[in-house]
Amino acid sequence: MKNYKKGLLALMVIAAMPLMASQSDIIYVNTFDDENGENPSKCSLREAIETAAKNKGIGGCTAGNTLVGQKDYIQLEAGTYKLNQELKPTSQVFILGKTAADWEKKSPLTNDYPLIGALKTKIDGQNKTRLFNTVESEATLVLSNVELTNGYSANDGGALFIGGALTLDASAITSSVSDKSGGAIYLVPDKGEKTVTINQTLLQGNDAKQGSVFAMDCEANLLNTKAAITVSGSSIVQNGLVKNSSSTIDVCGNSSVTLNTNTIAKNRANTAIIHTASFVKHPLSDSSILSFVSNTIVENQAPTAWLYDENGSKSLNYNVLAFNSGNACNYSSSNNVLIEKASVWAQNNALALTGANACILPPESATADLNVKNNIDVASVSLSSVLSNYQEASQYNLFLPLYYPKQNNSANDLIDLERTGCSSTDQRGLARVEDGTLTLDPAKRNSCDIGSV
Repeated sequence: MKNYKKGLLALMVIAAMPLMASQSDIIYVNTFDDENGENPSKCSLREAIETAAKNKGIGGCTAGNTLVGQKDYIQLEAGTYKLNQELKPTSQVFILGKTAADWEKKSPLTNDYPLIGALKTKIDGQNKTRLFNTVESEATLVLSNVELTNGYSANDGGALFIGGALTLDASAITSSVSDKSGGAIYLVPDKGEKTVTINQTLLQGNDAKQGSVFAMDCEANLLNTKAAITVSGSSIVQNGLVKNSSSTIDVCGNSSVTLNTNTIAKNRANTAIIHTASFVKHPLSDSSILSFVSNTIVENQAPTAWLYDENGSKSLNYNVLAFNSGNACNYSSSNNVLIEKASVWAQNNALALTGANACILPPESATADLNVKNNIDVASVSLSSVLSNYQEASQYNLFLPLYYPKQNNSANDLIDLERTGCSSTDQRGLARVEDGTLTLDPAKRNSCDIGSV
C-alpha cells in the first residue's frame, strides 16, 4: 500500500481500559510474590483474584468493585509475577499489565505519540505450573499488556485451561508446554458457546503433543462443542519445535474460526500447522465456519500448512499461503468424500497452485459459482522475491514478528491488486486504503494487498 491512515482504535481501547472504572474500584497488586494471606500489608495477584470473587479485601488488597456480578480490574506493575501454582478466577476479571505506551516518544509507524514498546509485565509459571484455570468456574478472563510465560501442565493447557470467555489484547504467551494438548491454550466449551478473542498478541515458543498453540474439546454430552474463535493482528511463530507436535492450531467441534491479519510462520508440526479435519474422537461439525483473511502463512515445517475436510464452510481471501516445507493446503476426508464436495471459497490469495508443495483445492470446474478463482500461483518464485526476510520483534512492528511485501512491478506482486475486500487494517493496526485515490497522484489508486502487512 502506498498510503496509510492511522489505525488507532485498538490502542485507544487499551489505553482507556483502566479508566472504565474509578480509581477506588481498581485492585492494585503491590507485590511480585505469590502470597496467599501471609502479609496483610501486601496485595498479591492471587489475593487480588480472590478479592474480586468475594467482593471484600483479602490480604492487603482493597475490595475493588463490590457490586455483585460486575467486572473487576486488577492492575499489575512492571516486573515478573512468579507463580507457585495456577490461578483460578471464579468471577469476571480484567488483568492489566503496565502500559507499553510511552507518551513522550513518537511511534516510527505513525510518526505520532505514543511509542508502543515491549511488554513490561510478566506472569511466570517457572516451568512448573499452568498459569490460569477457568474450567470449573467458567469465569470470563481478560488479559491486556501481559506476557504469560513458562507455563507447564502434565495435562491439557500449558498456560491457559479455559472454560469461559477469554480475551488476550496486546499480550503474549511464550515458552509454555503441555504434555498433552494446547501448549498455550486449551478450551473446554462444554456448556454453551465459548468465545476466544486474541488481538495483537505474540504466541511464540509453545509446545504440546497436539496443538502446540491451541487445542480444544470436540464433544460434550454427545454433542459437538461450540466455540467462536477470533485471532487478529497477531504473530504465531516458532511453536512446536521440541515435542514433535501433531499441529499448531487444532480446531474441532462446531466452531466458528476467524484468522485475520496474522503472521503464522516458522512453526513445526508432524501433521498440519492448522488442523481442521475430522478423525476418530476429533469430529468437525457440518456447521463449522473457517475464515482466513489477509494472513501471511509461510516458512512452516509440516506435511501441510492447512489440512481440511468436507465439513463446514471455508473461506480464504488475500492470504499468502505458500513457501512452507509441505503442501500449502491439503484435503483429507475420513468418510472418503470427494474434494469436489468440500465448500471452499478461495479468491485473491498467493498460493503454490502447482508443484510438490501445492495447495490442493477443489477444481474451479467443480464450483459452479467459481468460488476458487483469481489466485496468484507463486510456486515458481522464491519467498525472497515477494516478501522480506522474517522481521524480528521491534518497535517497527509492535514487537510482533512479520514479513513486509516487496513491490517489483511484476505479475507476482502482492501490492495493489486493483481489487477490494481485504482486511480494513493490517497486522500493525494501520488502515489499509483499499479503494482510494492518492492525494499526490490522483491518477493512481490504492487497492488491496495480499498478506498481513
